[in-house]
Amino acid sequence: MKVLSVAEMRRCDQNAVKKRGYTSLLLMEQAAQAFARIFMVQVPGEKRITILTGKGNNGGDGWAVGRILHVNGYDVRIFPLMEPVTEEGLFQQRLALNHGITVIETRDFRDSEVIIDAVFGTGFQGELPEEVRKVFRKASSMNLPVRALDIPSGVNGDTGVAAADALKAQETVTFEYPKYGHFINDGRVLSGKLSVVPIGVKAQDKEEKEFQGMLLSDHLLSIPDPPADTHKYSRGAVQVIGGAEPYTGAPLLASMGALRSGAGYVVTDVLQKGPVQAPAELIVRGHENFQDVSLHDKCAVHLIGPGLGQSEGAKSFLTDLFDKEKGKRFVLDADALFFFEKFYRKGIHQTIVTPHLGEFSQMTGVPVDKIREKMIPLGQSFAREEECVLILKSHGTVIFFPDGSFSFNPAGNSFLATMGSGDILSGVVAALWARGLSREEAASAGVLLHSRAGDRLVEGGEVHFPASGLAAAIPKVIKRG
Repeated sequence: MKVLSVAEMRRCDQNAVKKRGYTSLLLMEQAAQAFARIFMVQVPGEKRITILTGKGNNGGDGWAVGRILHVNGYDVRIFPLMEPVTEEGLFQQRLALNHGITVIETRDFRDSEVIIDAVFGTGFQGELPEEVRKVFRKASSMNLPVRALDIPSGVNGDTGVAAADALKAQETVTFEYPKYGHFINDGRVLSGKLSVVPIGVKAQDKEEKEFQGMLLSDHLLSIPDPPADTHKYSRGAVQVIGGAEPYTGAPLLASMGALRSGAGYVVTDVLQKGPVQAPAELIVRGHENFQDVSLHDKCAVHLIGPGLGQSEGAKSFLTDLFDKEKGKRFVLDADALFFFEKFYRKGIHQTIVTPHLGEFSQMTGVPVDKIREKMIPLGQSFAREEECVLILKSHGTVIFFPDGSFSFNPAGNSFLATMGSGDILSGVVAALWARGLSREEAASAGVLLHSRAGDRLVEGGEVHFPASGLAAAIPKVIKRG
């Protein structure tokens, strides 16, 4: 499924009017009818509904939804935080009033059981007006379920960044396509469950191909079985390098992520001498210094960084790899990213990088708050200029590709924020790449597998799971291809 920017969605609406004969009023009615259909299936008719409306077309949608629910027997009150100013909004207000809908002028929600948020849409920017904030704070204090039209009010549809006191929705119904802001930053949390409904403004195939945002699909979970004549090296061989004290566990977790994702052979090089407590399946090689570490010639993918440390030795090791080696496949994670600008040379190797926001800030020199605001253009620019695949990790992970396209992750939960979770992810990605998936497919499928495994654990009642438990859940969400 494509994911659109606010401007791209606006263009779809405009094309529906110019090329298909729709009117803006008809599109508003289509949206309201679609929202109401979902609402009436989920919310019993005896519930008392309060609809908060604004001055723009989102508010007009709210007046139309109120009238539709009222006609269908719901106890509906509309609380207009602002009077409509658009022609379509004014028409929907008149129509609702002509049907005898109740209008209230107080933020007393004691008689309400459900709130519908139709104040601001995806084009919102800046901060909420103080009077709106007061209403939203009152509504939030009542702990009432909120259903949002298109996007929770106060969330920027492009960045997902929310204004202070933005409402948190239990469910959001958006129209034709999801928007960037539903999947990143505050919008990912505030949107709740997301439903996407058609209203007749889908782009033509040629135009839709130009939209660069995508949503990861569960078909990525279908990983082909190894051929009947496979052996452990051809099935997927991965080398993991890292583990300087005291972080010896990080590369071991990454290695287990690789094994659990189907790699047939995993060798782990750690930067310490002496015995290392490791799962029996792993080949672990200890080294006193980086001069002793070399790339394993039987491994198709080399994962470097988990627990690598930030010493001068680590920097020299990485610099040598990019100066002397050619045509390798690298997944760069964690500490390897600390030196990125010092050693990385584009076009020498195929590379996937997996920073979280703090690491990406260090790599680019852009503060984290600015990355949040400009996540999509910054990620696109980085992947394109560095000719790499960028997995930008956060509670709304986005994957950026060298051709300028990018994908949003619909899965995952807050319990994935635990020590070693990122190491598991890098191991999964490395294994899938070594198994024969393309670089882009490995990054996409790896992110989704990792998140779906976390979701499976939570749905099964397992919360506060360690990273090793997450690795064990990976095979359970792989669909055999």
